[in-house]
Amino acid sequence: KNQYYRDLLTALVKKEVKTRYKNSFLGYLWSILLPLSQALVFFVAFKFIVRIQIENYVLFLVAGLFPWQWFINSTQSSASSFLGNANLIKKTTFPREFIVYANVLNDLIHFLLSLPVILLFLLIYHQQLHLTTLLILPLLLLIQLLMTTGVALIVSSVNVFFRDLERIVMIFISIMFYLTPIVFAESMIPKRLHFLLYANPLSGLIVSYRDLFLQGTVNWSYVGVAALYSLFFFALGRFVFKKLQWRFAEVL
Repeated sequence: KNQYYRDLLTALVKKEVKTRYKNSFLGYLWSILLPLSQALVFFVAFKFIVRIQIENYVLFLVAGLFPWQWFINSTQSSASSFLGNANLIKKTTFPREFIVYANVLNDLIHFLLSLPVILLFLLIYHQQLHLTTLLILPLLLLIQLLMTTGVALIVSSVNVFFRDLERIVMIFISIMFYLTPIVFAESMIPKRLHFLLYANPLSGLIVSYRDLFLQGTVNWSYVGVAALYSLFFFALGRFVFKKLQWRFAEVL
């Protein structure tokens, strides 16, 4: 049975990869062109117009934008995960949640494939790759995988019954972007407002990625909070999915 589940998940991931780049000339490059183009825009806007004083600002942006892109790709695309596989859900019996798992794993793969780009920027800015980065990175990947999967399960399940959720999610993500320390450093937030870093589920994760890539350091309080959020959202996602999945075939 376990082998069947592994084979099924592998097949679904391959399907997601092929579907994403079907009739696409640039293929994988699209996964890195979007965050790089965003980094360029924010670099010009915040370095030369707003004049944010952050050393190696392009590297700073790239280290935060790549993991952020994984999260928003999975969250946005998951909204249509069950809707887009309606025929499969109606005609066959299999764990429905695997559709969402495959979607998130597909984006994880593309995030991993984008890591050489971050390493390239480290070389350009004469930054060394720390041993700590290699040791702690798998932990951050696991935390983000659980958190993203949980959110994706919630969005995909609820969107089957409430189709406007997809648009609400896009608005919410746009707001979350500017509330997360991606284009600014967490040190720029007044101390009296530092509690907002812990109130934002993604702040600790993004800051941890950036500290790891740029300095090879770990703030365990940020990692711990991110881990708690990831467990919470994964458990909530599983709960919402199990409560709603029995009506999928009926509604779809």
